[in-house]
Amino acid sequence: MDRARKLVILIIIWVLNGCAINDIGTVKLRFFANESVRMVSKESWGAYLSTDSSNAGLTLGHAEVILFYPKHNNSLEMELDELFTKIQQDQLMEITEKEWSIPDKEPIAWISNKQGLMLHTNQFRLGISLGIDKRHVIRLPRDFNGIFAFRSTADGKFKAFYHESLP
Repeated sequence: MDRARKLVILIIIWVLNGCAINDIGTVKLRFFANESVRMVSKESWGAYLSTDSSNAGLTLGHAEVILFYPKHNNSLEMELDELFTKIQQDQLMEITEKEWSIPDKEPIAWISNKQGLMLHTNQFRLGISLGIDKRHVIRLPRDFNGIFAFRSTADGKFKAFYHESLP
């Protein structure tokens, strides 16, 4: 066989060995939580098929997706200095899968970092991409009345805070 065929066969074997659908297959899952937010991190190499409405599609290459879910810890009032202190200190800590409860709602924010060939089939993006695709999305409900803040530190740790005021 010539070199091109060998390369194509090698790529097909690599993609098939790294197949994953949602959280099943060769996906590295990590779960995080703090007082007000839950976060799940998914990372996959190879072929990754996602059926989540926020990032549905197929990626051939590397896919890393981080999803944020609120815990809905509502309260009537919060002092401004208490609010700023919580936002600064609310670092997400890693938890086990047993401590994770699957949210029944869509994520309120997500970060995706993908490299390779991507087929986008979600409500926010439809089409094909080749190369690098990075997204930071915040999607709060239209009637949201509160505060959502998140940021990542230089060492890759996330801080997040979610507070929804009652009407």
